[in-house]
Amino acid sequence: MGLALTAASPLHRGFITDVDCRWNIISASVDDRTEEERGLKPLKDNKFVIKKSRYDSIDSYLSEQGEKYNDIPLLYNEEDYKKLTDNGIDHLLAQHIAHLFIRDTVSLFSEKIHQNDEEDTDHFEVIFHC
Repeated sequence: MGLALTAASPLHRGFITDVDCRWNIISASVDDRTEEERGLKPLKDNKFVIKKSRYDSIDSYLSEQGEKYNDIPLLYNEEDYKKLTDNGIDHLLAQHIAHLFIRDTVSLFSEKIHQNDEEDTDHFEVIFHC
């Protein structure tokens, strides 16, 4: 619904835009990549140059049916990918999770650090906010 409304009102801060929705504006407003991760400086403290914001369009399809549409090279942590596939995780899911690990997680609350991972899934769920 929100994208339909923005398509009907192509104005942003008083200017007419050349896009029919504001997803790029939303994505840019929460872009937390460092200058190194954006490719503006040589890598020193970061491991990867990341092409887009964490809240941008999808990077890959996870289903076997959608795999044929994965025609854009996916950046992922190869060590994590190998560890996952060596332990029985299929290629697409392992690649997706290893891709999530190219970034720091968004948030971590001090009261959640010492939780029982057998009973609570917060440590795993925060990864998917990447």
